[in-house]
Amino acid sequence: MWSKHSDCKSRIPDCWSISFVGFPMYILTIKLKLLKEKLKPWNKNVIDNVHVQVTKVEEKLKSIQNQINIIGGHFESRMNQEKIAQLKLDAALVIQEYF
Repeated sequence: MWSKHSDCKSRIPDCWSISFVGFPMYILTIKLKLLKEKLKPWNKNVIDNVHVQVTKVEEKLKSIQNQINIIGGHFESRMNQEKIAQLKLDAALVIQEYF
């Protein structure tokens, strides 16, 4: 799931490009610890809880669709909001599927 996120892909080379001196296994251990330190808060702040994100986006889409139904007309701005919300939901569902 993380590997599909563009921001994650940029963090890995940042940690791996740092030079350390020592035995290969020691260097690997240090780089993995450094990567863990960077990915752990990133996961909490960016990825968060996948299921909660899907629920939030679904609620937003339903809200927009209800507004369209209540107003009775399809205003271009509301239709654009609905389209954007649907794209966000599709993206969140893909991430949930990877999870």
